[in-house]
Amino acid sequence: MGKRIQTEVLGSQRAEYGKEIVQSLSAQLTREFGRGFGRRNLFSMIRFADVFPILKLCTH
Repeated sequence: MGKRIQTEVLGSQRAEYGKEIVQSLSAQLTREFGRGFGRRNLFSMIRFADVFPILKLCTH
């Protein structure tokens, strides 16, 4: 999820703009799916994608 936010939502946007986008995305995801999509969690997901870029998840 962090990689998707990073590439599809944030792209190469400025840091301040990125913070606003993540805050807005957090509110939208929380409304749609409930808890677990707070701003802090989304930034953690993005950071995880940065640290482990080649991690592939099992899809079965």
